[in-house]
Amino acid sequence: MQINNISKYQNEVYDTSKHYKGDVEFKDILSQMLQSDSKSSSVDSVDTFRDNINKYGIMNTVNIMNNEKIEKQLEIKRAELLKALDVLNMNPSDKAAALASIEETLDRYKKDLQKLNSAYDSEKLENSSLKKLFAAI
Repeated sequence: MQINNISKYQNEVYDTSKHYKGDVEFKDILSQMLQSDSKSSSVDSVDTFRDNINKYGIMNTVNIMNNEKIEKQLEIKRAELLKALDVLNMNPSDKAAALASIEETLDRYKKDLQKLNSAYDSEKLENSSLKKLFAAI
């Protein structure tokens, strides 16, 4: 009986079918590693956020973060436009005109994002209880 249990354990430990399941195990290990990396990166981002608040103040830190978000959106939009227009396969004169058009479009898009951001900030300010308190005085 005990020999059977030991042989079952050995079969489980040294089972060759585990080698075929390696991709699944690798994905599980990788996802666990990525989750632990994201936790450490979130700690780093919290530390960076705290340091920026101490260095620049809360309003400037929020403005910096919003500008970073806008720049990321612009890069995404730039990549979409370059892909949609297939700029790589254009002749040089068409390519220059397309790139100028893309930059013009991105400038308008940036202004729109900034307007949305400032509109959101002003709406938040209007609805804040602090403004209501000052209005009552």
